Amino acid sequence: MNKGDIVTLVTPMGEVVGRLVSHLHITDVTNVTLSSPRLFVNSQDGQGFAPGICMTGEREPAQLNFNTALILSVVETDKDVAKGWTEATSSIVLS
Repeated sequence: MNKGDIVTLVTPMGEVVGRLVSHLHITDVTNVTLSSPRLFVNSQDGQGFAPGICMTGEREPAQLNFNTALILSVVETDKDVAKGWTEATSSIVLS
């Protein structure tokens, strides 16, 4: 995965989707930085994104650091989910 890719961090609290700011190729890295991170959630209306990563945190944070000790896995985000993230974090509507 490269800087600028939309990735999913699998964490004990859930899945966080965002644009990768820092490279993951370094073995001694202690933080992964995502821009526009959003927690993927299931709701009565279906699946979607919370406006951040926690209920009481800043709404729509521009960037957050995640400690690698709390990340179970980093995976490429499914194309449909990445499309939804793009729509949720910008005014761009993709068809």
